[in-house]
Amino acid sequence: MNKIADIISAAADKANVALKENSVLGDPITIDGIMIIPVYKLSFGFGGGGLDGTKNKNADSVAGGAGAGVTKKPVSYITIQNGEVSILYADDTTKQDFISKILSTIAKLRSK
Repeated sequence: MNKIADIISAAADKANVALKENSVLGDPITIDGIMIIPVYKLSFGFGGGGLDGTKNKNADSVAGGAGAGVTKKPVSYITIQNGEVSILYADDTTKQDFISKILSTIAKLRSK
């Protein structure tokens, strides 16, 4: 494999590890007997390229680069209390409204 392919392969390998580490379901959190499980949307982007000048008899004439990115955005939360499952959606709200929704849901579940 040439040096540019090695660079791109290394970036892809690191992105693959990041995707495995950033699973769709987050770690459960338990607050006052209510289990909250975050659900995430994962997005992935990758690009790379380079120039291999070894064909021009200059073995040191190799340039390349590659990059990858992974984003993780919460889209909903699963809540479980006393065997009842609820879903709280995160879309179309501001951060403050979303936090208020979570706290309101926890309060409602506590009162059951």
